[in-house]
Amino acid sequence: MKERHIIIILIIILILYIFLSNFIYVSLTGKVVQKKDDIYYFRKTICNINNYCQDYLIECEDKKAISVRPIEGTSIQYSQYWEDARTIRELEKWCE
Repeated sequence: MKERHIIIILIIILILYIFLSNFIYVSLTGKVVQKKDDIYYFRKTICNINNYCQDYLIECEDKKAISVRPIEGTSIQYSQYWEDARTIRELEKWCE
């Protein structure tokens, strides 16, 4: 009987964990991933003229970039015919 109560409690805890974790999940691409006072981090993909793209973690303070670091394993080389679908505003947006 005691084992049955423990199993029921564990199942309830598991269900609550799954339920609550779905509400906490937020997509990270292009969003603020951490906020602390006036410092926040932004993930941005930057491409060069040869269509080589790399994701960077940009640290901002008071709407000014103070650090830009590449994120390992997030680069890709597109073909010469690939065109970036982002608008000029999206490409130039930094720490707004």
